[in-house]
Amino acid sequence: DKISKIPHTWQNHLRQLFGVYCLVDQLGRQYIGSAYSAEGGFLGRWKQYEKNGHGGNEQLKKIESDKRIYSVSILETAPSSYSNTQVIDLERKWKIKLGSRAFGLNSN
Repeated sequence: DKISKIPHTWQNHLRQLFGVYCLVDQLGRQYIGSAYSAEGGFLGRWKQYEKNGHGGNEQLKKIESDKRIYSVSILETAPSSYSNTQVIDLERKWKIKLGSRAFGLNSN
């Protein structure tokens, strides 16, 4: 919920990196997502969560607004040559590995 308060040098790197990340809510439930270069990399995507707490994701919208505080981890960065489709495929693989559809907050 405070992504814009991280050091500017980190923000610059996170803006350039993209790939797959994991959000964990206060109950330990995981949400696996992906970020693309066109949306400002990890930083751009995470700022969407900071802004509204759910980034447009249906399962995250169901969490009470005062409980939308997540720990975030980068699971995998993608090469700069990867298309959005290739990044989405990486995301799908992580959802399977971690079971985030069955036991987490992913519905897709």
